Amino acid sequence: MSETLLGPSLAAAQSPEPDKTVSQAAVIDIGSNSVRLVIYWRDGRASWPIFNEKTLAGLGRGVSETGRLNEDGVRSALATLRRFRQIIDAREVQQVTAFATAAVRYAEDGEAFRNQVREECGFSIKVLSGTDEARLTALGVIAGGAEERFLVGDLGGSSLELTDVADQKPGQGVSLPLGPLALMMDESFDEKAARKAIDAEFDRISDLLDGAPPVFYAVGGAWRNLARIDMMLRDYPLNVLHHYEMPRAEALKMTDFAISQSPASLSEIPGASSRRAPTLPYAAYLLKALIERAGLETVFVSAYGVREGALFNRLPRKVRKLEPLLASTVALARRLSGTPYFGAELADWVEPVFTAQASAFSRERDTVLLAAAASLADIGAAMHPDHRAALVADQVLYAPFAGLDHYERSFLAAALHHRYAGKTSLAPDSTIARLLTQEQLDAALKLGLALRLGAVLSARTKNLLARTTLTLEDGTLRLELSQSARELAADTSEKRLGQLADALGVKNEIVIGDR
Repeated sequence: MSETLLGPSLAAAQSPEPDKTVSQAAVIDIGSNSVRLVIYWRDGRASWPIFNEKTLAGLGRGVSETGRLNEDGVRSALATLRRFRQIIDAREVQQVTAFATAAVRYAEDGEAFRNQVREECGFSIKVLSGTDEARLTALGVIAGGAEERFLVGDLGGSSLELTDVADQKPGQGVSLPLGPLALMMDESFDEKAARKAIDAEFDRISDLLDGAPPVFYAVGGAWRNLARIDMMLRDYPLNVLHHYEMPRAEALKMTDFAISQSPASLSEIPGASSRRAPTLPYAAYLLKALIERAGLETVFVSAYGVREGALFNRLPRKVRKLEPLLASTVALARRLSGTPYFGAELADWVEPVFTAQASAFSRERDTVLLAAAASLADIGAAMHPDHRAALVADQVLYAPFAGLDHYERSFLAAALHHRYAGKTSLAPDSTIARLLTQEQLDAALKLGLALRLGAVLSARTKNLLARTTLTLEDGTLRLELSQSARELAADTSEKRLGQLADALGVKNEIVIGDR
């Protein structure tokens, strides 16, 4: 695969060998509202959560008034952390990162709490400064695949961290005492008092907000719950939060709705957390104020945040620079595919035909999506043959991939559907069909049929594929076989070549060459 076409190639994403990169890593995040353990399966640049548990301890509840951690919250947090210790030991996780954020940072008894955690649970807790937290959150959003200039906002229980990111580098982040636990009492908030506090803090960072880019990435549980509300309001078909997009008008409509609802009403919305419901009207109020003050035009949700940033920060620079989507798809192929290193050759084999078609997204993104689809072309190998197409499409549609939006995700799922189902169409009311244009669906069909042809022709092996060439010239799809591979022109191969040619609207032929 050409470096000029792809940037970091599939071959680079596949290195080093998996036994040198695959590991488990645990992150313990002690926030103002929740105490969470996430254990990740890591393979190179890719990080996949394989265990995720939290307790809404409420450590920061009332800390702005008393200066001390909430007593009930401390008891709940310690009980949770003792359980986490047992889980980490039982799973034999060697790499553990533990940190605390705003509540422990601000509380006068924060140091005593840290000492108690170390004595009772065996964890050494690092207290992140506001700028540390903002930087790691921004790195997490970068790890999730965000590339353009953008503003990141991480809403925790006690604070809001904001960071401007340009050229994959976080700027100087700021931490503001605008979390719901800092401004709410008795599970309600005074709108007038909240507005006064928000305006005062925004005035203090006017340079950052006045010069902010129009793209915003929202991080944190409260804002993720607001995104679920927006999905409900829009009857959105794909239940994936990462890189969920809300244009300005939609985001403001959603925030107005959330502000007007009671916590009881919000808790009844499918997917919304009943425990977070009391904070959602305030979280919506803060997001609306930020949109209006900074002139934001698009709000994205990032499922990657400070925890993923802490892991990403530990990676070597050359690994961090790998293309995020390819790193993710290669990692999945290593787990599910019988031939995990076949993808690079298959992508190179298909590329002359695929890039000759009309662009599905852009030439640059089309090439990355081709490589990603090729890397996934054998992940259905161990699945039941009667259900491979549906199972693989769902796996791709909902996998925790980095580096793609919902439309590209749907395109990949459609291409892999056709890789296993042939020319069988997707249902018109399916999630995939609702998100893609007809032109994109047609492009996914062509790509899927090309992958299907290459896979059956070569039995998913590099050495057999290398004896063949696929070209599209002068209205003819030509499959050239070397003399030593002439037996590969079996009935199944001829049938699949014909299906691909029909989808392309061209003739086809098989040529036996002297290769």
